[in-house]
Amino acid sequence: MAPFLPLLAAAAAMSPVQADMALLKAFRAACYNIPEFDRVGRDAEKAGWVWVPAASHSNLNALVENGRDAVAKMEPESKLSGSQYRISLGSRTAYLVTSRYVDKGGVWANGCRAYDFDAAGPIPKPTLVKWMKRPPTGEQPLPDGNVKLLWEPGWKAKRSVEASFIAGTDPVSQKFGLKGLVLTAQAIGGF
Repeated sequence: MAPFLPLLAAAAAMSPVQADMALLKAFRAACYNIPEFDRVGRDAEKAGWVWVPAASHSNLNALVENGRDAVAKMEPESKLSGSQYRISLGSRTAYLVTSRYVDKGGVWANGCRAYDFDAAGPIPKPTLVKWMKRPPTGEQPLPDGNVKLLWEPGWKAKRSVEASFIAGTDPVSQKFGLKGLVLTAQAIGGF
């Protein structure tokens, strides 16, 4: 164990920019292949994400359970699957939720979302631009004056990437446990 102590100390001493980049790299490593949903769990584990039950964090549980309930009520003939993971990067703990939705006609949507529920603010736009290697292709307003940044296409064709910060004070966010930093990769198909 002793050889790992310097590595752990270095991880704990990350600057905010280094911590943001570590999270962005872990997110991309897990979610890059989102059009091929069967690869996402394996990719997440290779990147250091560890499977956890939804109940391991109250916000994570609210997201997973309320999301499943909403889909079941709105689209009872659809199929929903996915998993949850956690990663520790220095003093930051983030959660990853993977999901695959298939409607009765075969249209599907794959999602891969990283959540840092304890984040005090968004990842700065210049850091995100450096990570994505280009400016966002769009912006959407969010409650409390926040903004969702969008890249369409994302890292390459057939996937989109989003980054946002949610204060968690609006009724929808409170119901679903949305709070903090949210990174999203999505792919749709089956038309």
